[in-house]
Amino acid sequence: MVDLKVAAVIVETIVGIMAEAEIPVFLTLGTALGAWRHGDFLPHDLDIDLGFLAEDGKAARLILAAGAFMRAGFVTKALTTGMGFKLSRSPFHADLPPYVLEGKARVVYSNNKTKNKRHYKLVYPATLFEHMETVRLGGHRYLAPMPIETYLRRQYGPTYAVPDPEWKAQWSPARVYLKP
Repeated sequence: MVDLKVAAVIVETIVGIMAEAEIPVFLTLGTALGAWRHGDFLPHDLDIDLGFLAEDGKAARLILAAGAFMRAGFVTKALTTGMGFKLSRSPFHADLPPYVLEGKARVVYSNNKTKNKRHYKLVYPATLFEHMETVRLGGHRYLAPMPIETYLRRQYGPTYAVPDPEWKAQWSPARVYLKP
């Protein structure tokens, strides 16, 4: 079971540090889904999913943020895919990757390999990130792609609105495998 108060403090801390570095952050993946479905975190989710637009993540600002994360007690690692972070503060970890503009799409590259050892990227229409909306999460309001329903459908498929115990994280309509 997720300790919602601890998760909320961690999100607020991450968003605050990134705001001090002048890098707006938005909710993504399961964190966005929980905010949309429940106004809170998904009950079984132990990670926090956030993102930022790559063009907002200037190197000097990211260096300032990295130092602030460490001072705030986060184990801070750079993502192997570039300029984002993998942050840990018990019992949670948070992924904070950049969403890169590629033509008419926003792309986030996976920091992980799937079971079949392949890297992948998630591809979304860039228009989802042009005007963010706010959603409630744990008593606070945060930015999210707009319209959030379109983003969630792209990530989780047409049944995103109803919890599905059979859903596997390995499947997503947004996933594109990269050549080895």
